[in-house]
Amino acid sequence: MATKKATKKTPKKAAKKAPKKKAAKKAVKKAPKKAPKKAAKKAPKKAVKKAAAPKPAPKKAAPKNRLEEAVETLEKRYQEQRDRLEKSALEIERELEKRVDSMRKQVEDFGERIRGQLTNLRGRIEKIAGRK
Repeated sequence: MATKKATKKTPKKAAKKAPKKKAAKKAVKKAPKKAPKKAAKKAPKKAVKKAAAPKPAPKKAAPKNRLEEAVETLEKRYQEQRDRLEKSALEIERELEKRVDSMRKQVEDFGERIRGQLTNLRGRIEKIAGRK
């Protein structure tokens, strides 16, 4: 089996590119922050853009309309959660009522069966007592 050769840059190309990268990095590091033009002479354009990019300003307090929007969204979420909980509570209550009703019916059926058995036993006892 023939193995594939890994495609690599020729040593000449690699040697040509390496010093440029190093020089660009050094130029960006050394360049003063307020003078991107000097860095532009020493470094390639991409590196200069990174150096010259303005830093984001520190976040100020959100204006009131944003705060109001945030409050509204939170209130909406709260209301939705509350509605969901109430709905689930109602479902649970219905389920429990169903169970209680079924148990009540079972108890009533059981009571009727026992009453029937008692009447049967009374009848038997009376029969036996009547015989004697």
